[in-house]
Amino acid sequence: MAIYSIQAKIAAAEDYCKGHLGLREVAKRHRVNVASLRLWAAAYRIHGAAGVRTKRRKFYSAEFKLAVLQRRPCGHSRRPGALRGRRLPRT
Repeated sequence: MAIYSIQAKIAAAEDYCKGHLGLREVAKRHRVNVASLRLWAAAYRIHGAAGVRTKRRKFYSAEFKLAVLQRRPCGHSRRPGALRGRRLPRT
């Protein structure tokens, strides 16, 4: 998985959104992954350059995680059988 600069993402998305070339041609020109360019172009159309910026992952504190676990009844899950190693039947 390659990491592209924000400027490279914006340039590729702008180039594709102009409509002069196809997705694969623009991806080849900018040396980026076609699937990545598709996502960047969609975000660029909706939010402009701000939509292409890298998203920050949200990390939760240990205190928050502990509070979530304490609120849930011991040994219970949203999926019955998940803690006992059973698989649910497919519907």
